[in-house]
Amino acid sequence: MESLNKENYNPEEHLFNTLNNLDIGFVKVNNTGVILNHNLFFNKIFGYNPEKNLIGTKILDYWQNTDDRDNFRKILYKNDIVKKYITSAKNLDGKQIFLELNFKLEKNSNGEIISSEGIFVDITKRTETEQRLKESERKSQNIIENLPMGVHTYQLGKDGHLYLIGSNPAADQILGVDNSLSIGKTIDQAFPNIVDTDIPEKFGEIAEKGGFWHKEDIIYEDKRIKGAFENFNFQASPGIVVSMFNDISERKKAEQKLKESEKKLRNLNIQLEQRIEERTWELKESENKLRKFMDSATDGIIIFDSKLNYIDVNNITLQTVDMTREELIGKNILDIAPGLKETGRYDKYLDVIKTGKPFSTEDIIFNRKDGSLSSFFSTRAFKVGNELGIIFTDITERKKAEEKLKESEKKYRNLFESCIDGIVLTDMEGRILDCNEKYSDMLGYTIEELQKLTYLQLTPEKWHAGEAEIVQNQFIAQGYSDEFEKEYIKKDGTIFPVALKGWLIKDENGNLEGMWGFIRDITESKKKEEEIRLHSEIMTNMSEGVYLIRLEDLIIVYVNPRFEQMFGYESGEMIGKYVVIVNAPTEKTPEETKNEIMGILQETGEWHGEVQNIKKDGTIFWCYANVSLFDHPEYGKVIVSVHTDITERKKREEEIIDEKNKLQTVINTIQNGLSVQDLEYNILYHNHVVTDLFGDCVGKKCYKIYEGNDKICLECPVELAFKDGKSHTIIRELKKPHSGEISYWENIANPIRNSEGKIVSCLEIATNITEIKKSEEEIKRIKESYERLTDNANVAIFRVKIKGRDIVYSIPVNPAAERLFGYSKAEWLSDSTLGFKIIHPDFVEKQKQIMGDINKNKKPIKNAVLGWIAKDGQEVILEYTIIPILDDNGDIVYFESIGVDITERKKSEETLKESERKLKEAQALGKIGYWEFDITNQQITWSDQVFKIYNRDPSLGPPSEEEEAHYYTSDTNERLKEYARRAIEFGEEFDYDLQANLPSGMVVHLSALMRTIKNRSGQVIKLTGTVQDITERIEKEKEIEEDLKEINQLKSEFLRRASHELKTPLISIKGFSDLILALYEDQLDPVIISKLREINDGCERLQNIINNLLKTSRLESTEIKPKVQKEDLSFLINFCVHELQALAERRKQSIKLDIHDNLFVNMEKEEIHDVLSNILTNAIKYTPPKGKIEVKTELKKDFVVVSVSDNGIGFTEEQKKMIFQQFGKIERYGKGLDLGIDGTGLGLYISKRIVEMHDGKIWMESEGKSKGSTFYFTLPTAKR
Repeated sequence: MESLNKENYNPEEHLFNTLNNLDIGFVKVNNTGVILNHNLFFNKIFGYNPEKNLIGTKILDYWQNTDDRDNFRKILYKNDIVKKYITSAKNLDGKQIFLELNFKLEKNSNGEIISSEGIFVDITKRTETEQRLKESERKSQNIIENLPMGVHTYQLGKDGHLYLIGSNPAADQILGVDNSLSIGKTIDQAFPNIVDTDIPEKFGEIAEKGGFWHKEDIIYEDKRIKGAFENFNFQASPGIVVSMFNDISERKKAEQKLKESEKKLRNLNIQLEQRIEERTWELKESENKLRKFMDSATDGIIIFDSKLNYIDVNNITLQTVDMTREELIGKNILDIAPGLKETGRYDKYLDVIKTGKPFSTEDIIFNRKDGSLSSFFSTRAFKVGNELGIIFTDITERKKAEEKLKESEKKYRNLFESCIDGIVLTDMEGRILDCNEKYSDMLGYTIEELQKLTYLQLTPEKWHAGEAEIVQNQFIAQGYSDEFEKEYIKKDGTIFPVALKGWLIKDENGNLEGMWGFIRDITESKKKEEEIRLHSEIMTNMSEGVYLIRLEDLIIVYVNPRFEQMFGYESGEMIGKYVVIVNAPTEKTPEETKNEIMGILQETGEWHGEVQNIKKDGTIFWCYANVSLFDHPEYGKVIVSVHTDITERKKREEEIIDEKNKLQTVINTIQNGLSVQDLEYNILYHNHVVTDLFGDCVGKKCYKIYEGNDKICLECPVELAFKDGKSHTIIRELKKPHSGEISYWENIANPIRNSEGKIVSCLEIATNITEIKKSEEEIKRIKESYERLTDNANVAIFRVKIKGRDIVYSIPVNPAAERLFGYSKAEWLSDSTLGFKIIHPDFVEKQKQIMGDINKNKKPIKNAVLGWIAKDGQEVILEYTIIPILDDNGDIVYFESIGVDITERKKSEETLKESERKLKEAQALGKIGYWEFDITNQQITWSDQVFKIYNRDPSLGPPSEEEEAHYYTSDTNERLKEYARRAIEFGEEFDYDLQANLPSGMVVHLSALMRTIKNRSGQVIKLTGTVQDITERIEKEKEIEEDLKEINQLKSEFLRRASHELKTPLISIKGFSDLILALYEDQLDPVIISKLREINDGCERLQNIINNLLKTSRLESTEIKPKVQKEDLSFLINFCVHELQALAERRKQSIKLDIHDNLFVNMEKEEIHDVLSNILTNAIKYTPPKGKIEVKTELKKDFVVVSVSDNGIGFTEEQKKMIFQQFGKIERYGKGLDLGIDGTGLGLYISKRIVEMHDGKIWMESEGKSKGSTFYFTLPTAKR
């Protein structure tokens, strides 16, 4: 099962899925620009449906600019690769898109381009955003340059200091200096007068943490305002602070005059004046708060054309005139402010455009579009290019305040007559002399009745002592009392609380006359305080967040602690903020979200729903909000909003929806059959797999559908699941109703319970195991064959689990492993160190080295020789192939070791070594062939043994150089001369083997040594050496090689099987190394890039070999059948010819087609494609340049004959017998024939197997060498 899963794994599909997840498009095209393959994200980039197959279209059609396209191709063909090429393209709708391309060329071994492949990254949004940012920066800079407010920009340096990096003209005018001279200086250097203030520290804090700081600086001279400045400071971006400031001296002076005028008011008497002053102070405080808020608002900005038509405005302007941008843009200024013509200001603005001289004024009145409001503004007009810019400040509130102060004098003068508090006059003994009606009504007495009483009679006794103390310590001591609370007794006996404050009255001589008292009934206030305290306690401790928004301006006036905690603000930090700070930007802006909710509130008075909010730190979260209108005693008309954090609930809902979608996707895409049956075995639901097998089965009995029975099936898993509530499995053999096709399914029945735990139905999952059943039979057959081979051969196979250099366990896989070592499988499993205990002492270090290499490199090791001591004490020597098996993380799970017993061979080798040792000893004693060449006199000397080896008469002496040259081949002669030259010149020494053809006809194999003799100066003066006849050893080695052929064949079989396991990691290595080169080549070291390309080249070669080996192995199986269906053979032939046309054209060959149209046959298209491509490639390869190739089809009764003819090199009769055999490659050499195309000799053998599996035949005809050839194959025709 594991090997099946690995074979079914598609690395190319896995690579495509990885690129899809990275939002990267991939495409591969041939050398004519036709798309050969692409992934789904390629479709998405160009606007095509994911199911749209773009294979066969031209890649050049997707370019928008032909010059850009040609430039890209020029770079690609010059450098073989293009990285991060930015270009525009067009999608399916004709819309312009921007892409980043990374492409590379694929070439064959001759350097010829065969294809190219690359990846696409859609950067449209990024490009459009960059363009919008540039335009926005240009407009912003133009506005800043013309602002009447001074603007300074500071940057936080790496040294922690703030540096001035920008200043506008208004800043120079306001400060009276040229700030350009300070650009680049620190804030302390540029403005030394602020060094001892908190400004540098505040600016540094804003640069690092962000935030907004509003500051006013007022300069006094003799208690009069000399000058005033207003500053707005904020973080434009991390490390950048913008400071905007304005001269507000005139406004502050006006405010000071207003305050001074208030002091000139006179009260009716000193006591009333003091009370009025307190009330006036409270009013001023309220007015100052409002004014401070209004002063911090951003000014309005307008741009007019030369005819004073609106062409651009900011949001403050739109809010001011209560119009949308669309309503305002294009209107004339007189449409909004018709009075400007009469005042002459309209002409003044035209004069600014004409002369460029700025103009400032106040009291400009703007009317809203409904005519309901007039506003007063202070404006400054300036020229912007050929246009007019106006910046205005709303001074409406200041005008209103002036009017309000004028009216307040009259109100305060009538205050006593209409005072809401009770006023009473007593003498020093506490007798009531006079009071107002409010006081008498408060106590339930008439004024006349009260004049007969003292205040002590109206006060509960518990207050008498304390009140007497207040009279003494405050009234008499300081002339007045602070406000204090006490209780009064009404006429009806009711006791109620009051707040009292009084003043002492003296005559002209300073004598005490009496006291004024101001009394306020605080009964309702006490109740409200208690109610407010209770409400405050509830609001503080409730789990929901609550905040109040003032309806008139949508300013937050109250938040409870839970709301502040929910949004991440400090206590009180949200008060005074605009309501939209809580709205998160979604597909709507925060302002649009506010408008939508306000619209519903105005219609219905309330709003309820889910809304995305944003915390102070930018975190977006979900809330459920209940919003309603409310009349608040302090804040007036307010919006009450109660928020409940539902982020976790939303996450759970999204997770549930996501899981539901995933489940539905799985159900719709899995190849398992799913069905649900009720307790009566009626099918309630089933997926497409069941539909494909049996049609619509809903409402039918499951046993009727699956088994054709009228009662419950025997050992029914559903019945068993209903009975015991457990999962049950059964293997079913099913037959399709119409076709009769038999398939095998593994059915698992799982009971489904309701919320009460009661079984209500059953889910049955069916897995098609037909192929698994077939594979299991095939695996069983292969295993039996494999076991027969390995059990009878001296090949020990082990599976070894390791941890580092330690062996966890060793498992002998075949009987030979137990037989060779003498230990049983149980003994190996019981002792994990057995592999270390029985290692031969001479091989201990070698074993450690092998273990280290496997852990380090994680690659197979071949031809590793290790010696062991078997259980019977005998030495066993094996030659190993060790294959590590890795998991998905690249870690070793275990390794397979395949050891061939070479004990006897090693013994033979040791014997030969011993013989050589003895021969060398014999040479030392002068009993073997010895020669010496004296360089000085050019004389050579042979020992007697040398003459015997060369079968030469000693009396003839050594042969001359010319005579000896006849003993060897020309290559050997050249090699011997080179050895002699290097020995004489460089003192090198040589051991070498050679073959001599003696005059007697004998052929001897020789092993020779060449050494040098040097004089004291280190100069070579002689060459000496020995000669050994090794003819017998060579013959023995040939015998050994023959003995090893059978073992090598078995080893080849093992390697073939191992190639299955190599395929998956091999393709993954190539795919991801390609991806690394495409994405990160510019970031990698050249050495690493070189290694990655070597990996790619090696993977390509090895993959071709493995694919052919695997395909051959697969085709040898009698169980494998092609998945044939009706296909157009004509189309396939044309497609294959088109693929190879470029190769033929490079060799100036012509391909003629004589085929039928609409030729339908029964075939598996991909397999027959391989056959056609193989035969056509061979024809092109073995046909000389300018040759001719012809493809024909011939219709027979039940089959089609396809032939491929060429006038190429042809075949001999002997070669004809080889070409359809495994590894039957015939090497061809000659001018114009060798294309450098590697081959294994498996192509025609594979083609033969494919054709035969399609019930066809394949053969070849050739009249002989250099007379061309014709390959034929047949395929059954499809019935129409």
